Amino acid sequence: MLLFLFAMFMVNVASVAVIWFGAFRIDSGDIQLGPADRLPQLPDPDPDLGADVDDAADPGPSPAVSADRILEVLETEPPSHRPPPPSPRRS
Repeated sequence: MLLFLFAMFMVNVASVAVIWFGAFRIDSGDIQLGPADRLPQLPDPDPDLGADVDDAADPGPSPAVSADRILEVLETEPPSHRPPPPSPRRS
């Protein structure tokens, strides 16, 4: 969760910086308002990037634990008794 908050903070800071410096370029006449309208979209190409990074950082159960559990299940012996045969159905 902390990584997600940090990623969102960085996206917001980048957006403010793009708007701030873009305003100076519009004021000096280097660019017009039309191309500057797309500037805030530059730092955020993927809105779910923070969630993706946060999910990738969470390792979940270790592979060794998972492998041990799989081997434990595979080594389990089946029950030694057979169930009784079904009784005939009465009408």
